[in-house]
Amino acid sequence: MSTKSNDKYEKRDWLKGDYELEIFNDLYLRVRRQHRGKSQEYKLNLATLSPEFELVTKLSWSCLVLGLLFAMASVAVIIFFYREPAVEILPLALQLFTLSMSITLLFAIQFLAKTSRQAIFCTRFSGYPLIEVVWFRDSAETFESFTKTMKVYIELANSGNKLNDNALRAGEMKMLRRLIGHGVVTERDYQEAKHAILDSY
Repeated sequence: MSTKSNDKYEKRDWLKGDYELEIFNDLYLRVRRQHRGKSQEYKLNLATLSPEFELVTKLSWSCLVLGLLFAMASVAVIIFFYREPAVEILPLALQLFTLSMSITLLFAIQFLAKTSRQAIFCTRFSGYPLIEVVWFRDSAETFESFTKTMKVYIELANSGNKLNDNALRAGEMKMLRRLIGHGVVTERDYQEAKHAILDSY
């Protein structure tokens, strides 16, 4: 079966890893991710998604707070040495300052890696946040264009689908169950989504 690519959104980023979304054959979405030696690849039917997406900004608060604490520790070392300028403690003070600043820098890098702006597409019946289109500073126009294109193709997939809602609900549960094996959905998330789907009847 030949594959026709409709649109693609891809990015190579040393902090967030390799990331690719591809709409193909008018009805499907292929997702590829690779980060720190781990890779994911799966596809899904666009008819299982809701065309409405939400723009969110995810912040890594733990990295931010810990980074600020170590930055404050670095400042405290400087203040202490300024008030007590003893030559004998200078090497220790410099070591503590260097260590604190190094750890602060590591947390700053982690904060940048884990903080992102995203367009979240959820599943149609359970509302599970399945697809994250990640915004990158140097590809803002591509991000906006792809999210709009994806919305259009989801609407087309939904309008052209001849299955009834009960069949679509069953298909959504089957898809989410399959994605557990890909590490995309956890067992707990699946059970919650399953209950939401059953409640939507």
